[in-house]
Amino acid sequence: MPQLLNDLQTLYARETSRETGFWSAAPLYLGGGNATKNRAKTLLVDPNEDSIDHDEPWLTFMALWGLFNSGDPADYKHGPTDAIAELLEKLFPLLHPPHPVTRVEAAKLEVQTPAISGFDDVIRQITRGACPHPYPDRQKEITTRVINRNNRLLEGNSQFDAVLTLIMEDDSRLVVFIEAKFLSDISYQVSYSPVRNQIARNLDAILELKERWAKNYLNKEKPEWPENIDFRYLLLTPGMFRPDYRPFVARPKHRWPGAETSRFFCHKMKEYREEPLTLLSDIPHRSAASYDISEVQQRIGWASFEDIVMLVQKHQSLAGTDLATFTEFFKQRAIKPIT
Repeated sequence: MPQLLNDLQTLYARETSRETGFWSAAPLYLGGGNATKNRAKTLLVDPNEDSIDHDEPWLTFMALWGLFNSGDPADYKHGPTDAIAELLEKLFPLLHPPHPVTRVEAAKLEVQTPAISGFDDVIRQITRGACPHPYPDRQKEITTRVINRNNRLLEGNSQFDAVLTLIMEDDSRLVVFIEAKFLSDISYQVSYSPVRNQIARNLDAILELKERWAKNYLNKEKPEWPENIDFRYLLLTPGMFRPDYRPFVARPKHRWPGAETSRFFCHKMKEYREEPLTLLSDIPHRSAASYDISEVQQRIGWASFEDIVMLVQKHQSLAGTDLATFTEFFKQRAIKPIT
C-alpha cells in the first residue's frame, strides 16, 4: 500500500493547509479534537504504521471527504449537494425534503453530545429494586451515589462518528448523525447498564438534543421537531451486512455466509425500523405520550460504503488523482459499487 499511503499523506497535507472554504470552516480532521488529530498524524506521517487498515475513523473520514470535497468547483461536474441529496432521497423516501440541499455547513468527526439525564433515573430505579447490576463494584457505585444524593450522571456524554449540518434552500437545517462500523459491532452495554445498546443510546441522544432545543429555543413544553431544524440518524457499514432493502446496489453474487445476521446492529436496526414498541422499550424514559415514535423510525437510515463510492463516482464529487486515491482506498478494503 505504499503508493496509497503517499497519496493519503499528500491529501492530509493539502487539506490541513487550507485557509478558506469548507475544510477550514468545518474541518473533518479536527472534528474529534487533539486525539483524532494526533492519530491522523501518526497514521499518515509514519510509513511503518499499518493500523490505518483497521481504523474505522479513517473510513468515515474518506467516505465524507469523497462526498464533500471542497476543491475548486470548476474541477468537478457536480457539487457535493447532488450526491447528498440523492443519498437522503433514497434512504429516507418518506421524508424527502421539500426544499433541496444548497450547501454543507459543517461536517465533523467524533462529535460528543450532552449526557442523557433521563436514563440515569432508569438505572437508579431498576438497580434500587430487584435488578442490581451484575458487577458488584458497579452496583456499589450506583448505591453510593443514590445514598449520598450524588447528582453526577452515571451515563456520560454520547459520541457520534460524524455529524453533518446541511443548509436547505429555505434556510432550514438538516442535521445528520452518523454511526459508522466497518467490521466491528455496536456496543451492547455501558458502564452502569448491562443492556444499553449503542443505537438506542444514539437515538436517545438525538431526542435529548431535540428536547433541549425545543424547550430552550422554542419555549415549548412538549418536545416537537423544531420548525427550522430536522434530523436523520444514519448507520454506515459495508453492504454485506445490510439486508435486501438496498436502495442503491444490487445483491452481490458472492458474499460471506451469514453476514446479514452476524452483527448485533443487523437485528437492532430491523427492530427499530419495524417495531415501535421495541424502540420504546429500549428508551423507557421516553414515553409514547410525549413522542410520535413513527417520526423517529422514519428518521433511521442505513447506508453502505458501497453507496458512498457509487455516489462519488456518479456525481463526480472527486476527479483526477483525488478520485483515484479515494477509489483505491476502498478497493483495497473490498468496497466497490456492486453492479
